[in-house]
Amino acid sequence: MVAVAAGIVTFAGSVAGRLSVTVHHGGGVRTSYSYLSAASVTLGEVVTAGTVLGSPGSIGGSRPCTFRCGRGRPMPIRCAGWSAGWLPPPRRGASLLLCRPMLPPVRRGILGGTFDPPHLAHLVAGEAAYRELGLDVVTFLPAGRPWQKADLGVSPAADRWEMTRRAVAGVSYFAADDREVRRDGWTYTADTLATFPESEELV
Repeated sequence: MVAVAAGIVTFAGSVAGRLSVTVHHGGGVRTSYSYLSAASVTLGEVVTAGTVLGSPGSIGGSRPCTFRCGRGRPMPIRCAGWSAGWLPPPRRGASLLLCRPMLPPVRRGILGGTFDPPHLAHLVAGEAAYRELGLDVVTFLPAGRPWQKADLGVSPAADRWEMTRRAVAGVSYFAADDREVRRDGWTYTADTLATFPESEELV
């Protein structure tokens, strides 16, 4: 089962004995993927369209996983890993609705820096950006090899990443992103921005 759009995982667990994952896309839109046999994501994880959320399960042994969303009309949706094709349209009284909403783009704030270490002022700046700019999520992006600080002593990227991850933990609209830390060579913002989905609005 894959995410239909980018967002943040706000639930990953069991509901009435059935494994479900919920993704908040922003603008009040949430999509729940239910009847999974296994989940591949964790609470607070940032996902993009096409991210594998879990393995499809079944309903009564015959139907595959289904999902519901916060707005939009019911429509059939293809489950990843299910070869039989499209699900039938939802029936009256069904416990889950199948729908594909017209989702607004995720409005993502990018807060980059060396974060050596991340401190309270970084978090205050992120909070202010989230509130003042109407963002869905603020992504804290530690630089891998900042070219501006080539001649300065900078802590190892792995350490700065771990500090950043811990600094934003527990705030639902904050996320830490390690894409610059994982990339080889000098870190340039232009290269990084090109790796985000075109469907997202970057601030």
